[in-house]
Amino acid sequence: MKKQKNKLFVDINNTRNPLMRAKWQKIIDEGVDPFDPKKITKWIDGEIIMASDHWYAFQNDHPYPGTKYQFVISTKEFFTDPDQLSKEIILDLFSIIKRLKRKYGIIGGGLSMRFGDTKLSGGSVMHIHAQLTVPEDGQRVAIWLGSDHK
Repeated sequence: MKKQKNKLFVDINNTRNPLMRAKWQKIIDEGVDPFDPKKITKWIDGEIIMASDHWYAFQNDHPYPGTKYQFVISTKEFFTDPDQLSKEIILDLFSIIKRLKRKYGIIGGGLSMRFGDTKLSGGSVMHIHAQLTVPEDGQRVAIWLGSDHK
């Protein structure tokens, strides 16, 4: 994990493949929050596809196997825990989810959010974000929590 200005940004131990690990190493080397809205386009392969007052969304560069869509929906401001989110920010998250569902014709899927200690959350990015995940027809998608690193 990289610590700068008392903020943890990434946990390379929870990356899922060599390509992801190499990208996280560059993030660590630069000491940046990869989900900072001013820097995000450097770290994602695509583009921001939707934004609201408090959140922005993009396709996950490293989707879980079997996914049709896996959108990352990140706060514009740096938070690490849902307790830090105001009611306004929480409601705004659901407005962007509704817009993504309409735009992509999503009729089912799952919503997840990791937070806090990455040994428990299994997250690789500390900046709080939700993931809207839709499996391919006939596929199951596993969303894991926890970590095997000590």
